[in-house]
Amino acid sequence: VNTSAFGKSGFELAENLRKNNAECEFCDRDFVVMMVTPENSDGDLEAVKRAFVSHDKTDGKSVAPITALPVFVLPEKRLSVRQAVFCSSESIPVENSVGRVAASPAVACPPAVPVVISGEIINESTVEIMKYYGTEYVRVVAE
Repeated sequence: VNTSAFGKSGFELAENLRKNNAECEFCDRDFVVMMVTPENSDGDLEAVKRAFVSHDKTDGKSVAPITALPVFVLPEKRLSVRQAVFCSSESIPVENSVGRVAASPAVACPPAVPVVISGEIINESTVEIMKYYGTEYVRVVAE
């Protein structure tokens, strides 16, 4: 669910869901992901509905996203995925990773689409996107 439609972040809606005895599978600034199964009761779905309704701060108006996603600049490939995965690697803070080669994919919550994949050079754009999604460390090929 794109939470900007409610005028709040995914983190805030996830907390509101928790207060209503419902737990999401994943949340970030813009989305919450929930999985509904045949095992969920009508009461479970009512709890989710209460959380969404009490969370809506838009008064029925359309709202722009809370924050703009950084612009994605396609990373340059330096190594094959295989080469990068089997190289010696180290974990470093995302903000120190510009110019380094990713050793493993950087993804907020698998199976999401990774920001960079093994073998790509991390650029300023990919760092901003990783920070946007709360990634603090990234595994890079050791120098």
